[in-house]
Amino acid sequence: MSLEETETYVEDNHKISHHLTKPIWEQLQKESPEFFKKYYFLCELARQIVSFS
Repeated sequence: MSLEETETYVEDNHKISHHLTKPIWEQLQKESPEFFKKYYFLCELARQIVSFS
């Protein structure tokens, strides 16, 4: 899930504003850069697999 997808999901399902979700996401990225590097790689890989199947 991208930041935008996460914001939409959290707002739609838990009524938490994107104004809160975005800064938390950004702080998590600062604190765990290696996790997000792998996370974004795996998200892109999943998108490519879906697009080629």
